[in-house]
This record gives sequence, structure tokens and C-alpha cells, in this order.
Amino acid sequence: MGYETVNAYAGIGSRNTPDDILLLMRKLGKALALSGVMLRSGAAHGADSAFELGCHDAVPEGVASLDQLMAIYLPWEGFNQRSSAELGVYIGNDSQARTLASRYHPAWRYLDHRGRLLMARNGYQVLGDHFKYHVRFVLCWTPDGSLTGRERTSGGTGQALRIAKAYSVPVFNLYREEHQAKAEQWLSALDGCANSRSMQPSGINIQRSAS
Repeated sequence: MGYETVNAYAGIGSRNTPDDILLLMRKLGKALALSGVMLRSGAAHGADSAFELGCHDAVPEGVASLDQLMAIYLPWEGFNQRSSAELGVYIGNDSQARTLASRYHPAWRYLDHRGRLLMARNGYQVLGDHFKYHVRFVLCWTPDGSLTGRERTSGGTGQALRIAKAYSVPVFNLYREEHQAKAEQWLSALDGCANSRSMQPSGINIQRSAS
């Protein structure tokens, strides 16, 4: 199946991402949005929300509307009080997504219905609509620093990492000191993109709660 790499990245990771990394993710989210790189994410608390907040931070600077800055894929309507009626928010649980997810989850047959829907949206985060529009890279944080998702300790993010590996999409894990240092160096080189606004849009929460 033919595909193209588009000017987008998957900004994802653990709900338990440390606070300093969440702040870095938010700054990266804003800087990437201002640079014209689109976010794909999944509306989970923690890392996903930090990247998304960065896109919201970029909007007041007039670069684009939210649906041009991000594509947020929900496993079902109402997940974490989010709705596909919002700009840039979509449902990512169709049969094509579930079929792809089943190929890369090592324990697919043991997942319940909700678990399968949570895994299904990862395909869209990495591969895009019809799985033909791949991101340039994955930017994440997992507690094990994984780049492949083979370890059980990678959590739900591991599904996206497995898909990324299968499709040769580069992964940068901010758990790794060298990846974090590169991200911080890149941010420091951008004029005016490193500062985040303090206001948090309604409907988005970084808090670490089960989802």
C-alpha cells in the first residue's frame, strides 16, 4: 500500500509522565505548531494533553485554527469528557483501525472491548487517514525509555511504538537523556517559541488519572 510522510508528528506517552517532561512537551507542542508541524495524539491525561495544550498555546499567535494544528483521535465519544464536535478531534475506532491494532498488540485476544478501542486509535496517530499519511516521527515519554514497544512496561504507548517500528517511523523518547537534551537544544534555538501561556483551555486536563 502506497503512503507518504507528511509534516506531522505523534505526541503521546504515559499518563504518569513527570511534571518537568510535561512542561517540555507543552513547549515542544507549541513550537512545533508554530513551525507548521501538525500534532496527532489521543486525548489521554498526561503526555497527550501536554502536547495538545501546546497547540492551544499557539492559537493566540494567529498561526492557524486548531483543526489545522492537531488531529486528536478518541477511542469513543465522550472519552475523558472530549467530543468529536470539537475542532481537530475525531473518533479513531473503526474496523480498519481495529484490524491494524490486532496485528501489533501481543495480547489482543485478552483485551476487552474498551481496551481494543483504546489500542485502535494508535494506528491513526502514527499512520494517518487510511493509514497512508505517516508522521515524520513519534515524540513520547514512557517509564522504560522504549523505542520499540516490545517491553510490557511501555504501557498503552507501546502499541504506537510497535506500529512506528513496523513502518520505520523514528521514535524519540524523552525518558532518554540524549533525546531530552536534543529537544531542549532545539527549543532554545527557536526565537520566541519556548514560552507557554499559563491559561489552560477548558476540557483538557494534564492530571494523572486512570483513563
